[in-house]
Amino acid sequence: MKPGRFFGTDGIRGLYGHYPLTPQGMWSLGVALGRWILDHDLANPFVFIGKDTRASCGPIEQALCGGLGSCGIPTISIGCAPTPAVSFLTRAHSASAGLMISASHNPAMYNGVKIFNRAGEKLSIDQEHTISSYISEDHDDEHHYGSASTPIHGGADYLKEYQDFLIQNTEPLPPLRIVVDCAHGVYSATAAHILQEKGAEVVDVLGANPDGHNINAECGAVYPQRLAHAVVHHGADVGISFDGDGDRVILVTADGKIQDGDQILALLAEKRFGTHHAFIGLDTMATGQEQSKSSPSESCGVVGTVLSNLGLERFLQSKHIPFVRTHVGDRWIAQKLKELGWTLGGESCGHIILADALPTGDGLLAGLHALHHIGMHIHRHGHGAQKDQGLFPIFQPTPSAMVNMTLRMPQFFQHPTFLDYYQKIQSQMGENQRVLLRPSGTEPLLRILVEGASQEFVSHLAQTIAKDLDEQQCALEDQRV
Repeated sequence: MKPGRFFGTDGIRGLYGHYPLTPQGMWSLGVALGRWILDHDLANPFVFIGKDTRASCGPIEQALCGGLGSCGIPTISIGCAPTPAVSFLTRAHSASAGLMISASHNPAMYNGVKIFNRAGEKLSIDQEHTISSYISEDHDDEHHYGSASTPIHGGADYLKEYQDFLIQNTEPLPPLRIVVDCAHGVYSATAAHILQEKGAEVVDVLGANPDGHNINAECGAVYPQRLAHAVVHHGADVGISFDGDGDRVILVTADGKIQDGDQILALLAEKRFGTHHAFIGLDTMATGQEQSKSSPSESCGVVGTVLSNLGLERFLQSKHIPFVRTHVGDRWIAQKLKELGWTLGGESCGHIILADALPTGDGLLAGLHALHHIGMHIHRHGHGAQKDQGLFPIFQPTPSAMVNMTLRMPQFFQHPTFLDYYQKIQSQMGENQRVLLRPSGTEPLLRILVEGASQEFVSHLAQTIAKDLDEQQCALEDQRV
């Protein structure tokens, strides 16, 4: 068993029943994590562990607790809980680590483990590498696997602590009629209650009947179309949806239009920072290059990713709000925010980080902040057919197209033929055009993103690039035969 096969782009994720998402593999991970903790934390070490609603979470939790227990590390199970709750509790109680068993927005047949350090941050690449170095083949021997360790259960009290944190760190909501979609995930039993406690009227709750196999199934933040229909049907002011583990949020306005993470990020940035902060140079913003450091006067900027829409970048530029891009994934956003001393970042998929409150994405926390601003807007402009006018869209998105191409050659994106083609395409892009070619972190796919002046242009160019690259890949395969 190769240690490097454990960690991917966001912790550990894969099909349950396939290594390392097996009881034996998870026991090995528990042992490795336990050894890592003992090397760094000798004073009363313990670990929080939470999980989403997948049927496979139970066996994984048992195996992880067994591996940790074999090292003498006790675990506190908080049961079904949002990923940000694990981050919050780990930091609040100075736990040695926090574990979240979830495959986030993926279907129920997948699962995974996200690991947080004592500060509630996702592990760095170096930390993952160190833990991987503790994993050896003998951890999977049958005579090792199966060590019993029963976690300490304290879910209700700890979840109440997290919910109190949400309620105390957000503004009250003006009267709003809201539809909620919980993706049959971790917020199924709590989101509506928290929204009501903040002052909203929840007129319908979708995706709140988890059965172990329906998490994210055509619902939630990944599939907001059903929410959009329900918002219009009920005449609601707004809809809010989460993914299965609660770290993403997508909104729907009263007219049934879906507002993604880029729109939410623009709303929060405008309300937080406005036009009162230092202007970052056009050359830095236009290129979207990562920024290495920030002066104290530029402490209020926004971190996006290479997938953030060009329209968001131009909008923030118009508001004199600094903007930088980083790799895809909320771990990289959090790392860049910490480096720059900024507090707001996010992705179009709905990961929004409010770093002054929590160092990881929290769908409900970000959603409560956004709903407050939406409610204030409606309070000022009145309910009715025009209630969203002047609010969304916060910016006009640049037309974009995304095409996935199968990678039959795993390292094709590193081949000189590919690199030369990519450089040529980029050299042909105008000021308001962009092309991004990147391998998927979870599937054997090349993701092709094109942004430009018209939908017709970007769709045609994305398909052309996919066709050209597939032909090049086939030609290289033929040469190898």
